[in-house]
Amino acid sequence: MCAIEGITKFTIFSFILLLFLLACQQNYPLMNEYQIVGFIPYKDSDWGRLITWQDKLIFFCDSKNPWYHQVMRTYTLENPQSPEFIKETWLSEGIYDYYYFIQKDSRIFYTLDYDSVRIFDTENSSFSAFSLNCKIWSMALKDSLMFAQSDSGLVIFNISNLTNPVKIFCDSTSHYYQNYCQIAVEDTVCFEWFIDSIGTPIFKLWNIKNPYAPQIIGDSILYYYQIKNITINNNLVFFRDTYAVRRLCYDDSGHIYIKESYYSDDYIIDYKISDGKIYILTINKIIIGNANDFSQDWTEIPLERNYFLNYSFSIFKDLIYLFKRFAGVFIYERSE
Repeated sequence: MCAIEGITKFTIFSFILLLFLLACQQNYPLMNEYQIVGFIPYKDSDWGRLITWQDKLIFFCDSKNPWYHQVMRTYTLENPQSPEFIKETWLSEGIYDYYYFIQKDSRIFYTLDYDSVRIFDTENSSFSAFSLNCKIWSMALKDSLMFAQSDSGLVIFNISNLTNPVKIFCDSTSHYYQNYCQIAVEDTVCFEWFIDSIGTPIFKLWNIKNPYAPQIIGDSILYYYQIKNITINNNLVFFRDTYAVRRLCYDDSGHIYIKESYYSDDYIIDYKISDGKIYILTINKIIIGNANDFSQDWTEIPLERNYFLNYSFSIFKDLIYLFKRFAGVFIYERSE
């Protein structure tokens, strides 16, 4: 009898303790867990793209026309957890989601017909364009210079006058197999990946301290064929393929090699690097880690599995802004 009574008391005590711990977890989430702290409802968009600039969140979305951004919604991020709507702008021409698309301050540069570049200014909602007289496969911007992989090889343009870009360099030794190429620029380094005309995947590193006469630091053949989103961040080179994000290193001799890889069990849509962290977006989660050391612990934010691959995200002051189709933008913040 005493034994049963003791077990009963222990069971009741355990139940009360469990309820207490659950209540504490709701009020004080576990360290490093990400919580939804804000939400921007917008149910009309199948595809969306988010960018941040200064203290603004800019949300490009369709109007029930997939892959075609016709609407730009602008929010102020003075209170990042609760963005305040500023205006909605209907674009005079749509921006297709599959355009090669890069951001430079308030401007967006994208290729239209390969031989021309369109520019959209988010501040005044104006479009402009210029022709480069060559087919552009991919491009990167640094100050007033545009670095482009083209059917003429690597070309560098001075675009300080957007109505009259001037070609200042052309390397005709690189022969790209159509648009199987990526490029990134930071400080005095230009990094290229491309598949050449005979199907060989090549990584090439340039010293661009003098953009009028760049020098090749080195090149390597690494057998990766589905490369996207090459990024240089604090002298570290990153890229993604279908199921991995990789970090490259190079030595003084120009030898290029894979330093670290993070493998995902699901398709990778995109990744961002901000303040030493790397954020990897897959079809069913966001994974956050140390951009300088992949061996450290990673944090995961589970998402509803999205086979349409039309999640989009942006980072602002350690907050994650995630677009979800037919819902809107969810805002995540890490609990400290």
